[in-house]
Amino acid sequence: MQTISYFLFRIISRFAGKLSDKNLYRISKVLKLIIYNVLRYRKSVTIKNLTKSFPQKSKNEIVILAGNYYQNLSDILIETLASYYWTTERMALHFKFTNTEVLKPYLDKNLRIMAVASHTGNFEIGAVLIPSQIKAPAYSVYRPLANQKLEKLIVDKRTRTGIHITPSKLLRPMIETMELPGILFLLADQNPPSIQKAFWVNFLHQDTAFVHGPAQIAKEYNMPVFYFDTRKIYQGYYESKVSLLLDDPSTKTHEEITQLFAGKLEESLRDRPDNWLWSHKRWKWARNQGKIIRVD
Repeated sequence: MQTISYFLFRIISRFAGKLSDKNLYRISKVLKLIIYNVLRYRKSVTIKNLTKSFPQKSKNEIVILAGNYYQNLSDILIETLASYYWTTERMALHFKFTNTEVLKPYLDKNLRIMAVASHTGNFEIGAVLIPSQIKAPAYSVYRPLANQKLEKLIVDKRTRTGIHITPSKLLRPMIETMELPGILFLLADQNPPSIQKAFWVNFLHQDTAFVHGPAQIAKEYNMPVFYFDTRKIYQGYYESKVSLLLDDPSTKTHEEITQLFAGKLEESLRDRPDNWLWSHKRWKWARNQGKIIRVD
């Protein structure tokens, strides 16, 4: 079964990679209809998340926003598949980093720095382009797949421009061997793998558990932290603006660092609320009288 999945993935992604942008987004529209209208993939989760996060919006506005989100999700899925067979030049037409000059003083000092981002825009293409657009050694982590053949293919495609990635459990050994200067790129809006270690902050009107890793690593290795704010400019085209989030992590607690990131992400989502993975079960945990309970 794993072999069949591997070859199907290769065939589909190779086919998508040969399509023109026009035809690629025609397929994306069909994919949206299948995911949203036919399969109704996590539609109730999405509506619930959007309703709680934007209580000022009417039911009709939430439904429209959900539809926009599923089109955004479909675009990202088909773009990511296609990008595995795109040239670096074609990927660069779709994704650009801006304001990268704020990194220069830190890179010139041969520092290890942290870049935190979220699941906004096409984060897959962005991560692949970091070495070629920012011109510094880049490092990140991933969650291994059960299908080892498929994992090898995806890792090879993600690292073809020079970014170094390793399973998340090997994060600290990777940090110890980073070239200097170097950028550690982390998606900081993941669901916490260990809810007991999560940092809790106020996010979109809700008490929210965030992963502990980014804040903990930033303090442990005293890494300046930069926020990569990725936004869709229009269908298929993205920009990620770099800004300094925190110069000296030792001056903040873990929760304060996490809140800084959550605040930046919330700003971005208020501006472009469809530009996030709303179908994820972000709020499946809650705190009640000092205890952490599962609520879904």
